Amino acid sequence: MMNLPSEITICEVGLRDGLQNEKTIVSTEDKLSLLRDLVDAGFPVIEVGSFMHPKKVPQMADTDDLFKALVNEFPGVEFRALIPNLRGVQRAADCGCKKVKLNVSASREHNLKNLNMTPEESVAGFADCVKAAAEHGIEVSGSISMPFGSPWDGRIPQSEIDSIIDAYLDVGITEISLSDTSGMGVPNQVYEMCSHVHTKFPTVSWWLHFHNTRGVAMANIMAAMEAGKDVILDIEIQGAIQVCSKRPDTVRIFIAPPSWAELERRLSAVQAAMRDKGLDCCIAQTQSTIFDSITRYLTDSAANPYSTTLLIPAQGGLVLINHGVEMDPAPIPPTLRNVEKLIRKPYCQPFGCTDGMIGAVLSREIRSRGFRRIGVILRQLMSADTLEGVREGVPGCELVDFTAEFSRIKAVKSPEEWALIDRCLRAHEQLMAMVPALLRPGRMEYEVLADLEHASRYLCCDWLGNVAVGSAPGGGGVPFHQNPAANRRIERGDGVTVMIEVSGPGGIYGELARTFCLGEPAPALLELYETARDVQHAVAAAARPGVTGRELNEVFDDFVTARGIAKNGRFAGHGQGYDMMEAPVICPQEEMALEEGMFLAIHPELMRDGQFSICCDNFRVAAGGAERLTRTEQRIFALEF
Repeated sequence: MMNLPSEITICEVGLRDGLQNEKTIVSTEDKLSLLRDLVDAGFPVIEVGSFMHPKKVPQMADTDDLFKALVNEFPGVEFRALIPNLRGVQRAADCGCKKVKLNVSASREHNLKNLNMTPEESVAGFADCVKAAAEHGIEVSGSISMPFGSPWDGRIPQSEIDSIIDAYLDVGITEISLSDTSGMGVPNQVYEMCSHVHTKFPTVSWWLHFHNTRGVAMANIMAAMEAGKDVILDIEIQGAIQVCSKRPDTVRIFIAPPSWAELERRLSAVQAAMRDKGLDCCIAQTQSTIFDSITRYLTDSAANPYSTTLLIPAQGGLVLINHGVEMDPAPIPPTLRNVEKLIRKPYCQPFGCTDGMIGAVLSREIRSRGFRRIGVILRQLMSADTLEGVREGVPGCELVDFTAEFSRIKAVKSPEEWALIDRCLRAHEQLMAMVPALLRPGRMEYEVLADLEHASRYLCCDWLGNVAVGSAPGGGGVPFHQNPAANRRIERGDGVTVMIEVSGPGGIYGELARTFCLGEPAPALLELYETARDVQHAVAAAARPGVTGRELNEVFDDFVTARGIAKNGRFAGHGQGYDMMEAPVICPQEEMALEEGMFLAIHPELMRDGQFSICCDNFRVAAGGAERLTRTEQRIFALEF
C-alpha cells in the first residue's frame, strides 16, 4: 500500500505553457476550439494564457480576448492566467479573469539576472498586485519555478525555498505551485521536499508542475502524491475486492494483470504438456526472489525470500506450500489466485532442523492422489532434502525432468504479457533518462544506485532484480559488477556504466544498460562500445525462429574474435519474463530453438585493453530477426560539467 491523496485536481496548462514558445502563432479561434475540447475532456482547472507584454510573448497576445469569449460560458470550470506585475492584474480585471498566478524563480542567479532582485525581493513586490487583485475580486496564487534545481545553481537548498514560501505568506498568498520548469527534479527529492512543505507550511494549498525533460515526470508525480495524506490504495488485483468492499472510497490508480483468463491459459498449457509426457504431476520449488517464475507464473504469488513449493497435478487445482506458522490446510487469502490448497510450514532452507519438512508434505500429497510419474521443474532450484524426501516418501516413483517443456511454454509471451512488457520497458527508459540528472562529481556510486532503486518503486516496478552502477577514471569503462558495494566516488572525467534490470508492473523483468561520461569518453571506450552495439545488432538479426541459443552464441563469438576481442565466457543474452534470466540462453550449451513471440535481452559485454563496454536492450523475436523494443538511444552519453 502507498499513501496517496484521496483526490487529485489536474490543471491543464497546454494553452499557456505548451504554446508560449511555439514559433507559429495559433489563432484565437483555434485556441478557443482547443479550450472547449479540454473542458469536454473534464479538466476542472485550465490555465488559459498569460498577461505578459505581447512583444515578449507574442503567442499570449490574445489572452484578453480568450477570457472575454469565456465569460459565463463554463461556470463550473476555473480559468486562470499568469501575470508578471500590476499591469497584469489590471488586464485580468478588464477581461473578466478571476484567478491569476504570480511567479518567482528559486534560482537566485536566474532571478538576479532577469529582474535584478532576489527571489524574496520579487515576492515582496507582489504585495501591490495582491491588494489590487482583491479590490477586483480576483484570487491570487503563487509559483516557485525551479525549486528542484536549476541549470545555473544546481540543487537549491531547502532553506532558500522555505524563505520564498515565507515571503509569499507575508503578502497573503496561501496557494503555491512548485514548478519544475527546467525538469531537474527526481522522485526522492520531490518526495522529501513535498513531505517537508506539507509539514512546515500546513496552511498552504500546494500545486505541483512537472516537465518530462528526463522522462521522470510520472515518477515525480507519484512521489509527490505519496507525500500527501494517507489513503488506502489498491495497486494490484490482489486484494482489491476485499479492500473495495470495506472501503468504497478507495483510490484506484492501477490494477496490474494477469487476468484470471491469463492464469487459466498458462495452467492449461502446462497441464496439457504434462499429460502429453505422461506425467501425473509436477513439483517445483523457488529459492530466489529473482528466479521465482514457477509460482509467480501459475499462481500470481509475488516474490518471496522464503522457499515456495508447488505441486501441479496434471488435472485439477494447485497445491502451494510456503513458509509460515504451521497450518494444513491454511486459509487461502484473496491475494493468492489459482490455488486449490495452501499448506504452511516453518521451513527455512539453511536450517538443518527443517530438513525433510517439505519433502514429507509433498510425499503425503502425492501418495494420497496415487501419483507415480512425477515431473520436476528446474531441479537445480530445488533443495536436496526436498527431492530426496520425495524419492524416499513415494517408493517406486519415477522422477522426470520437465524443465524444457515448462520453459518453452513460458518463453513465448501472450498478448497480455506483451502489454506488461511494454509497461516494464517504458519504466526502464524513464529510469535511464534520470541518470544524467543523478551524475555529478562528488557523488558516491551507491547514491546514484539508491536514487534509481527509489525511483523504480514510484514507477510501480514490482521487484528490484539488479540495479548496478560502476565508474572508472579517465572516461573509461569498468564492469559494473566489479565493485558490488558501489562505494567509489564519482569524479569529473569519469566513465559510469549503469545497468537496470527490474521487474515492471505485473512482475515481468526487462534489462537496459548504458554508459555515461562526465566529460569526454576515452577513444578506446568509444571504439569498444561501437563493437558491442554492432555485435548486438548482428545477434539480433540472426535471432529468427528455429535458430538455437548455441547458434546465436556462435554468431557472437565469430563477430568479436574477428575484431581481436577474446570470448568473455558470459552469456551474450537470454530470455526474460517472471525470471530475471530464463530460457532460451545465448550460450554454447543452449539447444532450445527460438520461436516468434519470445522476449530476449541481448547484452554483449566486451573487454579489451582494460576497457569494458556493454550494449544491453530488450528484443522481440520475429520472422525476420529480433526487433529492438528499447527506445533509449544507443550511444555513450557525454555530459558536460
